[in-house]
This record gives sequence, structure tokens and C-alpha cells, in this order.
Amino acid sequence: MALKKGTAAAYNCIGIVYRRQSNYENAMNNCLKSLKIYEEIGYKKGIANCYILMGLTFWNQGNYEKALVHLLKSLKIRESIGDRGGMASNYNNIGLIYWNQGNYEKALENHFKSLKIRESLERKME
Repeated sequence: MALKKGTAAAYNCIGIVYRRQSNYENAMNNCLKSLKIYEEIGYKKGIANCYILMGLTFWNQGNYEKALVHLLKSLKIRESIGDRGGMASNYNNIGLIYWNQGNYEKALENHFKSLKIRESLERKME
């Protein structure tokens, strides 16, 4: 299982690099390879990471609706496993998408959710 998890993580990292290079097709292809492996082994945090990468890839292409769908899928998984740091990141990205769509009320709502979680995490680290 460790080998599969590592392979999936590598595909995800390759996908991130391709996304940053604006090579969205290869980004998505590597992300889908990663997602398939994570689903096979049932690693929810990895699945959530794949949905984030998909969401950000769609966002970079200006497809805000598909970006939101994938970021919300990631958020749901993060909530189910109690990954508060991941939830904060998701809320932040969701807020940015709403901002780009001109929905400032929803943007602020999500940014405040992110901020609240991050503040609670910082207090635990003190």
C-alpha cells in the first residue's frame, strides 16, 4: 500500500507542476491517475488533494463552475476526516472563486470560515 500511496502522490505532484506550467491537459491526466490509485486504496486525504488540483486546474482555465464542484467535493471529504487545515484551504479557494465571479458576499463568507479555522489552529500550536 505504501508504494501505491507514493505513486499516487508522485502523479499528483507531477499534475501540480503541469498546472503551474499552464499545461492543463497533462495536469488533469496525472491528477486522474493519482485519483484512481487513491480511490483503490481508500486514502481519503489523497482523494481530497486530487479534487483540489482538479478545482484549481479548472479555475486556471476560467471554468469557475467546475472548479467549485471539485473544491466542494474536496471540502466534504476534509470535513468527514476532520482535516481542519485542509478545510481552511478549501474555504479560501472557494472564496477566491466566488470573488472572481463577483459574488462578494459568498466570497467573504468563505474567507471568514477559513480565517476562523486558521485562528483556531494557531491557538493550538501556541
